[in-house]
Amino acid sequence: MREELNQGLIDFLQASPTPFHATASLAQALQASGYRPLSESETWHTEPGGRYYVTRNDSAIIAFQLGSKSVIESGIRLIGAHTDSPCLRVKPQPELQRQGFWQLGVEVYGGALLAPWFDRDLSLAGRVTYSRNGRIESQLIDFKLPIAVIRRHRSTPSRTPAAPLCWTVPYVAPGSCPWRLPAQSYGAVGRGRYNWCTPP
Repeated sequence: MREELNQGLIDFLQASPTPFHATASLAQALQASGYRPLSESETWHTEPGGRYYVTRNDSAIIAFQLGSKSVIESGIRLIGAHTDSPCLRVKPQPELQRQGFWQLGVEVYGGALLAPWFDRDLSLAGRVTYSRNGRIESQLIDFKLPIAVIRRHRSTPSRTPAAPLCWTVPYVAPGSCPWRLPAQSYGAVGRGRYNWCTPP
């Protein structure tokens, strides 16, 4: 039982490198358990004992089960958790060309411990928003394989950098950028498949 529970958690973490992936994974699991989706823009028609969930921005999710008695009589029990964690977010127009290398412009999100990010294989995951036939669409991405690295230079401070945006620019490849990210790309860089988590 414990091994099954632990493996389930590991599978969830591997499938959820960003809040967008975590929300999608949770929504899939909730539907498999009999929960029905609701929309914030529509009137809710619920029934006693019903199971429901609602998402916002595809990065947050709320699930609830109604009891047979009124909320005033039976009360509410709540459990909350984060879907996000400290990471390096890719900027909207991230292509950088410096000293013969193609780099990826990022910004620090949350209280990240930056030192463990140096000299580690980094991957890319998140949500990309783009225009297709006059319509705005979004797509989840997860490269899974390493594509970048943040090199520790001799001039890099030994402790947490005082200017993180100067020291945490990942190197992607030598030469020029082989492709251009959409202007409204939105993702995160991280280690291995745990792309939004600070490496141990």
